[in-house]
Amino acid sequence: MKTWVVGAIALAVSVAALGCSDPPKGPPVAAADLCKEWSGAICEAGRSCCSRTVSGDTKGCIEVHKARCAAELLPIVADPRTGYSAARAGEWVAGLRAARDRCSTASDGADGAESSGLIGFVTAFDGTGEVGADCTPTDPTLRQLLLSRLSCGPKNRCRLTLRSNGSLRGDCEALPPDGRRTADDLACSHLHDCRFDEWCDLPDPWRPGLWGECQPPRADGWRCGSAVECRGRQCPGGPDGGMPTCSTPTGDQRYCPPSVEARDGGVGDGGTGDGGAGNPGDGGPG
Repeated sequence: MKTWVVGAIALAVSVAALGCSDPPKGPPVAAADLCKEWSGAICEAGRSCCSRTVSGDTKGCIEVHKARCAAELLPIVADPRTGYSAARAGEWVAGLRAARDRCSTASDGADGAESSGLIGFVTAFDGTGEVGADCTPTDPTLRQLLLSRLSCGPKNRCRLTLRSNGSLRGDCEALPPDGRRTADDLACSHLHDCRFDEWCDLPDPWRPGLWGECQPPRADGWRCGSAVECRGRQCPGGPDGGMPTCSTPTGDQRYCPPSVEARDGGVGDGGTGDGGAGNPGDGGPG
């Protein structure tokens, strides 16, 4: 039997706000159990919420996602600098299951609709670095940059600069307070150097030492370069090969695997969405 996999595991900056002010409550999830709980929730969501007949096996889906989780997420969870919280991880998984129960999409505002994306993931960490702590990443990959950011705590950021010899340096700095921010406040040194409800507009190609500016997410219909810029977490090409524009994935785009058998026997093409319970985002740690 063909293994059924719901979308991609890679995490990116989710630019949509959480669907509710009070996250759903759930039992604590120990670090050792995170991949099992997360993988089960997203695979069950696809099975429950995809409107087309899914050919495949949920157990196989879970095993594939557990392996990807172990490779991509557990290094961040296991690092003592990030301060993993089992209680808040339980809220994250509970939010994902709430989204599944409602078959939520990012646009419907339902409880838990976005808690499966990066905003939900980052709330599971306290961070151990105070302002001034050394958060220098081992390399400038997205996973290491996210780890460095999380190590500084939820109210801080990890700012990258170059030493006089050209080597990389990271320092934990306080995020600017709410309200009017200066140009220095909005400047960002890497993808994860903004608030998690914003994105960093960096030069392309980017390398450490080049800076950008934190931007609010783009609404549906606005031109985009990648899904990280979009509130709906999707940046597909326009009709007839036109310019890519932001959009919000439909329920099937969010929950169906990349190819499923339609009820009339045809082949579907779901799974193109980003940021939902079945597809936590693109371009993320790695």
